[in-house]
Amino acid sequence: MLYYLRLLSFYVLIANFPPAIAQDQETTLAIENAYIRAIPPSLTTTAAYLSLYNPGDKPVTIRGIHCDVAATAELHESAMDQGVMKMRPVPELTIAAGAKLELAPGGLHIMLSGLKQEIKAGDKIALGLNLSSGPAIITIATVRDMRMKVEHDHQHHH
Repeated sequence: MLYYLRLLSFYVLIANFPPAIAQDQETTLAIENAYIRAIPPSLTTTAAYLSLYNPGDKPVTIRGIHCDVAATAELHESAMDQGVMKMRPVPELTIAAGAKLELAPGGLHIMLSGLKQEIKAGDKIALGLNLSSGPAIITIATVRDMRMKVEHDHQHHH
């Protein structure tokens, strides 16, 4: 399901979560397929993934991430470097006007470290994307058990 979130009118996505900081009437960002990788209870670091689409006529820049269940939430990138997969923080992501950006395993992602609670498959967790234009946008990510085959709906409506 694709969510178009017009920041000025987006106040509360789920009960008990603070409203988005929404000041820019013209910033629109579509978020699809947000999920977090389930991990064993003994671990405290995981990753979140999602698809972003900017249907607007101006670039949208994400400068940071917030997640209440993690001590630290950062934009990261995994890339091969001389045959070794390495991960590094990314200070910001810019989605050009009309462009799509995938945060997916093996590439760009959100690293959630220092988890404050156990997360289980099926849990719904709020992620806040801090935009350079001032407002934050909030989406809900579902925790997925990645050991099971995840079926994706490949039907696209244009």
